[in-house]
Amino acid sequence: ENLVVPSVEIAGQTATVELIDLWARSEFAGAISGLVPTPAALPDGSRWQMCLRHPASRLVALTVSPDGRFVAAGGQDGVVRVWNREDKTLAAVLPGHESGCLSLDWNSRTNVIVSGSVEGRLRFWQMPQGRLIRTVDTGHRGIIDACFSPNGNFLASTSWESRGFLWTAAGKRLRELSGHKTAVTRVAWSPDSRRVMSLESRGAARVWSVDDLRREPVVLKLEGAVSCGQWSSDGKTVAIGVGKFIEFRETETWKPLFKTGPHPAPPMRLLWSDDRQ
Repeated sequence: ENLVVPSVEIAGQTATVELIDLWARSEFAGAISGLVPTPAALPDGSRWQMCLRHPASRLVALTVSPDGRFVAAGGQDGVVRVWNREDKTLAAVLPGHESGCLSLDWNSRTNVIVSGSVEGRLRFWQMPQGRLIRTVDTGHRGIIDACFSPNGNFLASTSWESRGFLWTAAGKRLRELSGHKTAVTRVAWSPDSRRVMSLESRGAARVWSVDDLRREPVVLKLEGAVSCGQWSSDGKTVAIGVGKFIEFRETETWKPLFKTGPHPAPPMRLLWSDDRQ
């Protein structure tokens, strides 16, 4: 009933442990205050495992709730933690991944968080309860990016293994985003949710139609490593990080418009201003 752990010894070093959560191997654990299901079948693991409330490993992924009240972060320990932005308190701990969490996104329509991990699984969490509602094994390691469409009806994911997938928001696979030669690093949705662009790490991007899943993608040949991409709010222009430059293309014929740079380093994220200028 009471657990006191003033310190723990790891590899001969003693560290103070404050504020812990218990992970119980039980389907009923979610109904008991303070208990959350165990994330993995660890060697020699029995009924209980412990998790630090606050991350001790590097944080890799971040997403913000649609109303701006909460921030979720995932790290190398495979646990997603959700904080209240106003008072900085921990609102939820979402365990489950057997390896590091690489990607997070928050669905504005259903209030569901999706998390992608090194072992290649997608997990869907219903907020604010923090309840795991579905786990999908993609069969491919390294879910680098997982992103809901703006209307909240679809999900696109990418992996280290040069493959991506298009899903329903509930996790039903619709089609593979195939044809890439190297890792698919990012996806970018059109503002009307009718097209999604998958970005290959080396010199290519593919634009897929959501309206016609059998249609072949538009292939964009790019000169250099591709790091990121973003559609303008009116859907008429895309900006793509290529090497140390940002290349702009119009989205009807996909002809290049111009590019900016070089920047000191390859751009990792792009955002458009509201006036699209």
